[in-house]
Amino acid sequence: DAETDRCVSWGTISVSTSQVTVLKLPDTEGTPQVMEIVSIVDELGPDEEIYAVRFMDKKAFVVTFRRTDPFYTIDFSKPEDPNPPVGELADITGFSNYLHPFGPDGNIVIGVGEEATLEGVAQGLMISLFDVSDLSNPTLLHKYHEGKGISSDAQEDHKAFRFIRRPGDEDSGVLILPVSKYSCFEEDNSDGFVLYEVSISKGITPLLKVPHADNQDMCYWCWSRNDGLPSRSFLIDDDLIT
Repeated sequence: DAETDRCVSWGTISVSTSQVTVLKLPDTEGTPQVMEIVSIVDELGPDEEIYAVRFMDKKAFVVTFRRTDPFYTIDFSKPEDPNPPVGELADITGFSNYLHPFGPDGNIVIGVGEEATLEGVAQGLMISLFDVSDLSNPTLLHKYHEGKGISSDAQEDHKAFRFIRRPGDEDSGVLILPVSKYSCFEEDNSDGFVLYEVSISKGITPLLKVPHADNQDMCYWCWSRNDGLPSRSFLIDDDLIT
């Protein structure tokens, strides 16, 4: 009948993909000014969502995710090249929400995100270290998984991220992150900051915890997890303020 004819079926019409577009600014003044499309890097992460993007000088990094985490590197050293070279590190578990350059010439990238199962189920805070010295062949150097149910505000707010470079040390530095664990079914809930040693050669190691609230504080809501104060860390001389 007519009512049945109006029924529709839910389903995938086409597989989504992501793209990065290079635009050229107009050379002349006037109205309207139209930016010309120079190149398009498309077909990134078929049937996945973009979780992180970082542009650094003439390099671009894109993370997509659904079940596993393709990490894409794009070489824009020739910005008017219609087909910029693209590298891919595929089929690594988890994803990164925030990317930060480190190492000589920014050839190492720190990723802050979450570990995940092969089915794409998030498993808690993860810190990754990528080698992007060869943009055509990025590699995963190290990763550190904090544990299930643990998260960091730095995943959604880049100002919550702080990385301290040691003068003259190109191999390592100290990463400072707000770290929180909260679950109605656990007894080790906590909130505060964690300092990590991040080393290109040795990996990622927790150094120190700065507690703000313990399990009792969080369970009885003696403080507010949504009090409007953003997670921030400051280093003044040798004093850490969180």
